[in-house]
Amino acid sequence: MKMSSVSPITIDVCARTMDLSKPKLILEAHQADNEKPWDFHWNYSWKNGVRGGHQSADAVYSLPFQSGVSCRVSQGFFGKLTHFQGSQEEYAVDLVAPPGTIICAAREGKVISVRSDSDVGGPDKKFNGAANYVIIKHSDGTYGSYLHMLHNSAMVKPGQSVSPGQAIGRVGSTGHVTEPHLHFDVSIPIDGKVRESIPIVLKTAEGLISSPSEGATYTAQ
Repeated sequence: MKMSSVSPITIDVCARTMDLSKPKLILEAHQADNEKPWDFHWNYSWKNGVRGGHQSADAVYSLPFQSGVSCRVSQGFFGKLTHFQGSQEEYAVDLVAPPGTIICAAREGKVISVRSDSDVGGPDKKFNGAANYVIIKHSDGTYGSYLHMLHNSAMVKPGQSVSPGQAIGRVGSTGHVTEPHLHFDVSIPIDGKVRESIPIVLKTAEGLISSPSEGATYTAQ
């Protein structure tokens, strides 16, 4: 086969704005030799977000709970369980709080994706991909992800603008979890399979935390 472009190919698709009556050509494949048999196959994968973001140097994220609420860090940066190097979760933070605890936006932005229909979770890897979540795009093109939310607890919708401290959902244990907690991370999409996990600074009652310590307890301002 002769291909019109070198694969793999990555494109940015703006949801809710595409004209579905006018499909966008991505790739053309043509038989290279009419005298020879031919065959081809294709597949795709995707990540939320648009490529090209770069975190602002002064970006600070509020501890994503209501003022006065305390939480324990069960896994911090480069955690051995699921935040290890190469996992795409290197700078994620797992914050343990009682089920139903209100989760708040850590930074202002626009909600781009919400899932709230899952009611399953547990320590088995079969629950990978079963977490409820809210994903928020920030003005610098980075994306904050809030995972493992309680079933039907999402308080925001795609397209909605949110402010720091605004309630967006509740702590749950959907997806691959060992206990109820909030998984919070910030990232930039690279392609349909890979994203770059970004180190963050958390604003807490204890001060600015640039490397949350596993086992430590922090309180939201």
